[in-house]
Amino acid sequence: MATLNISDRQNRQLFYHTTSWVGANSITQQIARHKGRTCLDFGLSPGFYMSDTLDTCVGWAQAKRQLFSSEVAILIFALPRVEQYPTSLKYRVINDPEWSQVTKHSRLCLGETNFTHDHPYIRTCDLLYGNMVSNPDAVKKHGKEPITHKLPLKQLVSKSDAADKFIRNCLVGCVFFQKAAAKA
Repeated sequence: MATLNISDRQNRQLFYHTTSWVGANSITQQIARHKGRTCLDFGLSPGFYMSDTLDTCVGWAQAKRQLFSSEVAILIFALPRVEQYPTSLKYRVINDPEWSQVTKHSRLCLGETNFTHDHPYIRTCDLLYGNMVSNPDAVKKHGKEPITHKLPLKQLVSKSDAADKFIRNCLVGCVFFQKAAAKA
């Protein structure tokens, strides 16, 4: 795990990823985005999703606590500013109108059986940054247009092995929560 020099904070941006304790231990060794879910905001193929706010991850942890057997970990990554990303990584910010097209295509799983049918805007990128969809079920189940949260919540997504390695090397910490045992 990398260490973050306090004086270097101005050149870093923090990102957070919610997972189980077992998942956190695995991620400290290697990010395996292929184990993630398909057809999320940024692509048919799985990605490694991170929020740029701790509050978003804490809220997600509370909502998904049962999924993680009541043992939730929030990993903390300190990435350099975008202009300092390795030049070998292709980074793209997704804004409208592409954001609406990409997230709808992704959430509807168009071309689900062959990930090469991923939206062209995504297919060649290592890292994508943009808003989170606030109505994922409405998009996926009813084909509605994706909308953002009232105060847009942002996410960074890794879509390649090179980006996974870059992100993992920026891991600086973990917050662990465990459900309190029931009183007898």
